[in-house]
Amino acid sequence: MKPLTREEILLSFSKKERKEIKFPDLESIDWDNLDFLGWIHPSGHLGYVVYELPTRLRGIILERNSGIASTGIRMCSWCLTLHFSSGVKLFTYKIPNSNITIGDYICADLQCSLYLRGIKKTGISPMQETLSIEEKIERCRRNIEKFFLFIDEKINK
Repeated sequence: MKPLTREEILLSFSKKERKEIKFPDLESIDWDNLDFLGWIHPSGHLGYVVYELPTRLRGIILERNSGIASTGIRMCSWCLTLHFSSGVKLFTYKIPNSNITIGDYICADLQCSLYLRGIKKTGISPMQETLSIEEKIERCRRNIEKFFLFIDEKINK
């Protein structure tokens, strides 16, 4: 992902969402290893995701469900990384001006890009796959893009 400025990030969100953004430290981000920019609000209840769609940069604010603590292993819907249950959270997005809320189970820290590349580890052996790292990254990008396009489709109805 190309490095983004504070202004580019801010403008990727809707006008209503912009006032809720708490920016991460942009200087400490490893842009070369990101497929999207994701970070968690200091309170832990919101997640921010900025993704480059084919036509524009798009940012959304997701609510992070704290959920009930459970045991077991969970999988991120975007990168398909296995985590202990606390490593995956339900993130939801309320479609503006509707009664529709959509959600996905995603890496709790929104660092899918780093898990895919083996930069971050979960403590669980990854699934054995025949896909290359590049193919896994492309699969993750497709999953994220589907999520964003679904949101945009519902907003534009």
